[in-house]
Amino acid sequence: MLNILPLLSAEEHERLMNAIVSLSHNNPNVVSQLEKLADIKENNPKLWQSGIKILKL
Repeated sequence: MLNILPLLSAEEHERLMNAIVSLSHNNPNVVSQLEKLADIKENNPKLWQSGIKILKL
């Protein structure tokens, strides 16, 4: 697995860690949820793009 953390700026790294902490709070399924999102991004790009539009990201 590629370690992207060295590719991020210090600010991006902090924002990423804050987002993970926020998602993890009272959410024991966060890892499987993130794995499913990664799978959708890699294997179903149309669904991924639809999700981005729906969430206005």
